[in-house]
Amino acid sequence: MSEGIVFCEARADYDMVTMLATRALTEIDSWRADHPGPFPSSTDSGNAMVLWRALPERYSATGLPPMHGKFSSGGGEAKQAEKAVRYAKHHGAKAVVLSRDLDGDEHRAHAYDVFRTEPFANNAPRVALALAAPCRESWILAGFEPETDSESRTLRDLTTELAFDPTRYPERTRPTTSPKAAKDILRRLTNGDYEREHRCIAESPLERLQERGEHNGLRDYLDNGVPRLRTLSPLIADSAG
Repeated sequence: MSEGIVFCEARADYDMVTMLATRALTEIDSWRADHPGPFPSSTDSGNAMVLWRALPERYSATGLPPMHGKFSSGGGEAKQAEKAVRYAKHHGAKAVVLSRDLDGDEHRAHAYDVFRTEPFANNAPRVALALAAPCRESWILAGFEPETDSESRTLRDLTTELAFDPTRYPERTRPTTSPKAAKDILRRLTNGDYEREHRCIAESPLERLQERGEHNGLRDYLDNGVPRLRTLSPLIADSAG
């Protein structure tokens, strides 16, 4: 079992949160640049990636008893999060990333608050929250900078239509079908090119992502979530000599 497990909705979510973690640990936190990073690629993820929809069956297969923990009274979302951490602890993981689109649901966001302030249990893995508001695409928008004249024109047109720049205020986008839908905005900017989307996360300066991600969960993940993954990779100082 991997030392770190990401619970997410889709492979694209895994790719994004692990890319951000690897970059932040390397560029900000002085981790060894030659280290492969705390998580494998999604194509080789194995047990490092667990989709939320698969968690109930995988949890049942462990033989763990039904949950009666201190978080189990917090509603379906809280129970799911607790189940994920218990599953990870059972498999000996050192750290967990809980990746979720909030979809404008405040109750969903509050279900994870307890993982910010309280230890789950003795010897439990560290929990890093990757809660995108409203959705994953808003994080990618935060890293978008036009590379061509065509992209610049599209961004100007969108800014006029929306009355705000969606790359600088991605938290103002919406998770559902509407003129402000983050998915549709991103598709217009990138022409649906996954590699173009990938560059927004892989190449955009982390300072830009932190600044533009102040209100959509991205900065919270980089500043508060990623540091909890330090157990997964050696520090330069620890490996010297």
